[in-house]
Amino acid sequence: MRRRQLGLVGLGVLAGCQGWRAAEVNPDVVVVGAGLAGLTAAYNLAQRGVRVRVLEGSDRLGGRVWTQAQGGQPVELGGEFIDGEHRQVQQLVRALGLSLVPVQTPGRMGFFFGGQQYTAAQVTEQVRPIWQRVRRDYQRLPERERDFPQDALTRQLDRASITDYLDRLGVRGWVRRYLEIQCQTEFGLEVGNQSALNLIFWLAEAGAEPEEEAPRYRIAGGNSRLINRLAAKLTGQIEVNWQVEAVRAVGQGYRLSGGGKELRAQAVVLAVPLTRLRRMELGIGLSPAQQRAVHTWGYGTNGKVVMQTGRAFWRTQGYSGETITDGGYQYSWAHGERGLTFFLGGQAGLQLPTGQVGLAVMQKYMGSTAPITAETQVAWGREPWALGSYTCFQPGQWTTLAGALTQPVGRVWFAGEHTGGEWQGYMEGAVRSGQRVAQALGRG
Repeated sequence: MRRRQLGLVGLGVLAGCQGWRAAEVNPDVVVVGAGLAGLTAAYNLAQRGVRVRVLEGSDRLGGRVWTQAQGGQPVELGGEFIDGEHRQVQQLVRALGLSLVPVQTPGRMGFFFGGQQYTAAQVTEQVRPIWQRVRRDYQRLPERERDFPQDALTRQLDRASITDYLDRLGVRGWVRRYLEIQCQTEFGLEVGNQSALNLIFWLAEAGAEPEEEAPRYRIAGGNSRLINRLAAKLTGQIEVNWQVEAVRAVGQGYRLSGGGKELRAQAVVLAVPLTRLRRMELGIGLSPAQQRAVHTWGYGTNGKVVMQTGRAFWRTQGYSGETITDGGYQYSWAHGERGLTFFLGGQAGLQLPTGQVGLAVMQKYMGSTAPITAETQVAWGREPWALGSYTCFQPGQWTTLAGALTQPVGRVWFAGEHTGGEWQGYMEGAVRSGQRVAQALGRG
């Protein structure tokens, strides 16, 4: 659900999520969590002829993919954008009979800092020398293969925070605030609580020019349509309001329990956020590294303010709707005919402003505004079934946690964006993780 990847499932989906008969044979595989990763894993397992059940603790499918109707249009409260290079989620969308809609936002981007407005050329001029220095550090890092390199430079940069690193580079003024907000929204935590490698990887690969965006897409009709289609392929195999409290190895299999219910399986896929997983009793023999990953991995606290306005006032001023600022809100983009999304990270993502506060900032710089006709907010750090937006490496965590949860514990596998490797934090990472786990279990 990152800034560029950020999105209720209809009653038609839940209608297929009836309870199980007491006499029913225990499944081969139980998937815990009916978000995008869990449903992808279950769908792929079912396609391979594996008997699979999905347990979802809440009463809604989709997890951090969450489309709602607003002003007659679908809006994304969670995972939103699909990049051109996100091949696996694109293939899954098309395989399930859905289509992608290109995101087209003509106009210029707005940069509002310290009461001043800056152009993309001015941002590039200030960022380029910083990018060149960051790029030199990036090029000195060894290639990442399976797990993260453990050389001295990588460990040194990982242990430093973004704040430490910018101090070392001597970055000051509004351009520093610009970089801090980019990282705060992109990764979700305050920059003092993020590994410097987050900034290094992002900036070195993104480049110095802020308006160069790769092609982006949304699913026509809303991203939750993908959840609906996956669930429709699993009719009778999903149960909501089944909160797993413990997973224990028993003999040659596993026992899952919670709320007075119990289920046994030969294998388990844990496809819930680590913020939820760390509340379960896991008697499965986690390694020390896996224990640290489950219990300490950082999570962003991004939030969204999604609204419809009376008119697309930003377009009349030549703006695309995409802006970044240090006042009122942090990031914005347009959707639909008259929609705006404000996206915030860190503490700001927990204490969301009203849409009117954000519009007042835009009016100051654009000279125009419009009334709000509908508004919805979601602070992912406060959502009880997520307790965070997506994983964020804190200082020292790249070199100690990366890759720790890509390997199984016996026949218990982990799925979710946190196991997505380079696609961590994206819907692409969730889909790939579900496919990877299903392929491994399907062989066994």
